[in-house]
Amino acid sequence: MIKKMIVGTLIFSVSLLAEVDLSKSENVDKIGLASLKENIEQVDKRFAGRWYLKNGKSSTYKSVKNDEFELEDAVNISYQELLNEIKKNQSFIGKTSSFMVMTKFDKYDFEGKFFPLENILTNDITVPRYGKHIVGNAGYHLKIKFDNTNAMHNRLPFLKDKAKAFLKSRKYSSGTVNRTIGLKYYYTIKTILPSSVDGINSCKENFEDCNILKTVLIGHINKIEIIDTKGEGARSTLINKRKKEARGYTMRKNHTVLYTYPEYK
Repeated sequence: MIKKMIVGTLIFSVSLLAEVDLSKSENVDKIGLASLKENIEQVDKRFAGRWYLKNGKSSTYKSVKNDEFELEDAVNISYQELLNEIKKNQSFIGKTSSFMVMTKFDKYDFEGKFFPLENILTNDITVPRYGKHIVGNAGYHLKIKFDNTNAMHNRLPFLKDKAKAFLKSRKYSSGTVNRTIGLKYYYTIKTILPSSVDGINSCKENFEDCNILKTVLIGHINKIEIIDTKGEGARSTLINKRKKEARGYTMRKNHTVLYTYPEYK
């Protein structure tokens, strides 16, 4: 009996520490539902039930949409399920997550003994994440912002001899150098900002205009790793200052950590 209790406690502790993967659309949709906590009471129950039935339970909606009695029952049930999902998904707040973006290192600073990094996250850069039914694609998506980006963390420290060898390892026979590397950000989900409920209030009886959500998450950076991506990474995953956007990148191979900014401030 004691052994079972101990095992149960260990499993529970590990689950609390598990990192949230926001590259998965279902997790992004759950964040979207959590964002409705502050404003859902402003919405008529019928509108909210219709909205969640159409967007969150599309297979059920398709099976009942031609039977007005089943449809009415499904709308009422969906409203209660929506409230439960909003409450349940508040648990995302305080959990950790991570993402990686690509950047480039510039020519070596012999005096400072570091490679400058061309682009890093700044306060005006957001990281988009896409849902499936609740938080969607294109202009309707989850934007991740941070409350503690630090423009001083813009260099890759290297002693001269090691820097020379590192650069040589990235040099092609043509003489060109691959200067693309990864920045992996580890952060805590600090706040999920309230989403507008206009798209829910516009959900009509014919189930048109049941618009999906635009959601903003505020994260607090805990650590940054500078990653040797070994040639991986497309141009589209570089930080785009013009669009003020940093698209995440998922490594296909094992990577090497070149440097870590610990205890990020």
